[in-house]
Amino acid sequence: MTKVVFERNENTFCLCCSGHAGYGEKGKDIVCAGISALCGALEIALDNLQNTGMAQTHFCSWSDATFCAEATAVPAKAGVETVFEFAYDGLCRLEEAYSPYLECRRYINGKEMTA
Repeated sequence: MTKVVFERNENTFCLCCSGHAGYGEKGKDIVCAGISALCGALEIALDNLQNTGMAQTHFCSWSDATFCAEATAVPAKAGVETVFEFAYDGLCRLEEAYSPYLECRRYINGKEMTA
């Protein structure tokens, strides 16, 4: 199962995915492919936001079955917030369709949010 954790504190955002989904064989798993596509799009969007000055800093790391992205937004944080919410919402949509293989959790200022 892949576990997704999205954390937001003021103008700092972090989204981490860890674990293989286990839906299909390695290299042919459509759940992992969907997760990877959304995470890759988030990384590209954060690069673009930093290049345009909307993100103060950002960091993305990839390793086997793990992705983590962190960013700090400038005071008008709409761009950074939007791309993180977009990626997280897409992952939640995958969770709806493949719930035994993906679990999403959201935390705002340290408090877990439901629904």
